[in-house]
Amino acid sequence: MTKQKIAKIILSKVLEMPINKYLKYIKKTAEGLMESFSPHGSDKKIYAKVMIKEDALCFEVLDERLENIYPTENCTKDKTICSLKWVNTRNKFSFHILKSLLDYQNKYWFSGKEADLKPLTLRQFLSLYPFQYLEQSRLSRLISNLKVLSPKNHSINLGSLFVSEKKYHSYLIKEIVKNAENALKDKNIQYLSAQKGVHLSLRTICNCRNLFNIPSYRERETYSYEKDVTFSSYIIFSKKTLIKFQLKQEFMN
Repeated sequence: MTKQKIAKIILSKVLEMPINKYLKYIKKTAEGLMESFSPHGSDKKIYAKVMIKEDALCFEVLDERLENIYPTENCTKDKTICSLKWVNTRNKFSFHILKSLLDYQNKYWFSGKEADLKPLTLRQFLSLYPFQYLEQSRLSRLISNLKVLSPKNHSINLGSLFVSEKKYHSYLIKEIVKNAENALKDKNIQYLSAQKGVHLSLRTICNCRNLFNIPSYRERETYSYEKDVTFSSYIIFSKKTLIKFQLKQEFMN
């Protein structure tokens, strides 16, 4: 195996590291070479905090080690030099990815609504926001380990901002159903989504409803649901679940 292939494999492992493990890796690598670290964030599982200042989006990386670019000129060991280069690469990638997602998913950051997410694939992202040495596999590895705090103080995994067309349509349908005063037929949902510029077939609407376990029109019309209800997976009805429901009812009484 060539040195170049080995380097790629090790870099991949560095990209896959959760924030906590990555911080330990940086500390071990840079020990004795840098000044003492003074992180100004308390939650080491979070990469950065996204904020709205003067109607514009910005972000603050919560630990300086996650944005530092470490010099390698004074290093004598090849292993240390390589490790610092991998750290620098990950830090540059992370900064670029978050900055780009603030731009692309701009509306979502302001509203916090899933329906405001735009469809986005890894390939599309790299086409819109190219960056040296960043390709699909590296992008995929890194976004799964980067969490940020939204302007509404919610923890968000950057991977969740890469949304397929189907999921985007599902979020839109979920929002339409949630905001409706009365139960809507799929034809009504089709009309309302078209008003938003999204033209869907009835079959697509049915499939998207199923993705979030949203009941059919007949079920929603027959049973009363609160306006802000969140639909989840169906619960298998058995003796065990029946006992749980009975106990819950007793506590409520």
